[in-house]
Amino acid sequence: MSTDRSAEQALLVAHKRRLQTLEIQAARFGIETPAHITNEIADLSNKIAVLEQRLKVASTEKSAVGQYRVWVVDQLHRGDHLTITLALAAASPGDRILIRPGVYDEALVIDKPVELIGEGEPGDVLVRANDASVVRFNCARGLVKNVTLRQIQGDSWAIHISQGRLDVEDCDISSVGNGSILITGSAYPRLRRNRIHDNQGNGVYITANAQGLLEDNDIFNHSNNPAVSIANGASPTLRKNRIHDNQSAGVYITANAQGLLEDNDIFNHNHNKPAVYIANGASPTLRKNRIHDNQSNGVVIDTNAQGLLEDNDIFNHNKPAVYIANGASPTLRKNRIHDNQSNGVVIDTNAQGLLEDNDIFNHNNDPAVSIDNGASPTLRKNRIHDNQSNGVHITANAQGLLEDNDIFNHNHNYPAVAIANGARPTLRKNRIYQNKSNGIWIKEGGGGTFEYNTLYENKQGNWNIERNCLQYVVRIGNSE
Repeated sequence: MSTDRSAEQALLVAHKRRLQTLEIQAARFGIETPAHITNEIADLSNKIAVLEQRLKVASTEKSAVGQYRVWVVDQLHRGDHLTITLALAAASPGDRILIRPGVYDEALVIDKPVELIGEGEPGDVLVRANDASVVRFNCARGLVKNVTLRQIQGDSWAIHISQGRLDVEDCDISSVGNGSILITGSAYPRLRRNRIHDNQGNGVYITANAQGLLEDNDIFNHSNNPAVSIANGASPTLRKNRIHDNQSAGVYITANAQGLLEDNDIFNHNHNKPAVYIANGASPTLRKNRIHDNQSNGVVIDTNAQGLLEDNDIFNHNKPAVYIANGASPTLRKNRIHDNQSNGVVIDTNAQGLLEDNDIFNHNNDPAVSIDNGASPTLRKNRIHDNQSNGVHITANAQGLLEDNDIFNHNHNYPAVAIANGARPTLRKNRIYQNKSNGIWIKEGGGGTFEYNTLYENKQGNWNIERNCLQYVVRIGNSE
């Protein structure tokens, strides 16, 4: 070590000792502290910050990324820096910054790979910003952990990630501005075990081809915009999150976005907004989620969207649990769709899609599956049963194929399959049985092709075809 560096380190120690003495004196005087003491404290604080930045005084440790230094931020002058901003300026790539409990009014820019870790219990370290993002991240990698982040004024985000992989763990995040977290461009962050809540805007907005992982977060109580928005070609993974109690949609996927939603619990959303909304060419995969107890729809798939819904549990909604419309064409496979106050699935307005191997049951007021307004889906190998209304209701010039389904045990007032108003589906190799009303009821200009179906033990008759519909009905090889 050079003589100059040794001298500077000795001076730094002397400054800190003098500062400690002055702080003790100031504490004794209280609000009547003489001006010369206050001025000297301020002067010494500045000198200490300058020396620390120059010397980069810190301990050296070994980590997965090699040698790094640990900087301590402490507002009581017991560390290396008084502010996080000064520590960021002093840090080299790979360094760690430990933040001791306190309230830090700073807007942080992370433009080098560093770790920011709050000490103490959750909430002990609070970082706030006005009219700027609390954290703006634009480098290759980094970590923010155990910090409470509050954007308290203006139209900014609590965290804005424009590139790289930022790990955000065990943080509490909210904003009165645009929302909690914005992820754009080439960013691929990982958000784990955070509480993201009470935003006027989005909780998390992922856009412009960004990716990333959201895992085991609690995302709730957003007022005006979806809790999670995925747009413009973005493709993140959401796994094991709890998304709930939002006034808008829980997850909103649009504009050719993709992504995977797996093993999330999505519940208790406002009566005007679906829990999950997929539209405008989006094509995500939803697998093994629990989507339930929402005041509106569980999942809406709209406007040429596609996607795969597989092995989800979708139940207890006031509006149709799954609503597919306007040219959308998703695949629903191996889902349990049940115990909804309205329909289980509605396919409407020229929509298509495949429903395969689903269990659809116990719907109270409306048909378990409604196919309307020119829609033409394929239903294959589903179990549709124990509903208080129709099992399948096909109307308004709809078409479609029902093949190899089991349709049974429906209420005595409603046929298992009702076809009306110019609808012309094809039913092939289905088993329609043990319904309290008719097996198949065709009325009001309905028709279709019925091949090799098995109908039995339908208490009001296997078939009920209005006379004016006979000309539109083709029956081949059915057994009763």
